[in-house]
Amino acid sequence: MLKIFLSGSFREREKIAEWMEKLNNLKNIEIIYDWTKHVWDEDRRKYAEENLVAVNDCDCFVFDVGEQGSLGKSILLGIAIAFGKEIFVIGKFPEIIFAELIEDDHKFGTFKEFYEFISS
Repeated sequence: MLKIFLSGSFREREKIAEWMEKLNNLKNIEIIYDWTKHVWDEDRRKYAEENLVAVNDCDCFVFDVGEQGSLGKSILLGIAIAFGKEIFVIGKFPEIIFAELIEDDHKFGTFKEFYEFISS
């Protein structure tokens, strides 16, 4: 079972929840942590700790560039890099030096492209 952490902006959580559902329907894929149901003002420390544990426990980390910036998803990407996770990027990845750490064949323009790759 491939355990995936799917990151994204909290403001785009509805889109991410749809992606999680599609991926969870694939055999041998498990979304390791669903943060899309969190309530912003509830126990944020608990959520942060759960995110860290999930990134540590995942097999691969999927980073949605998305339309909305998010400091949290960027921090989690850094953590995934530090943990040595296999990383996939969906969307146009910003021109930053850390983009060089992501393999070109792990960068996808759209979720559909990533989905076709991961489901094959």
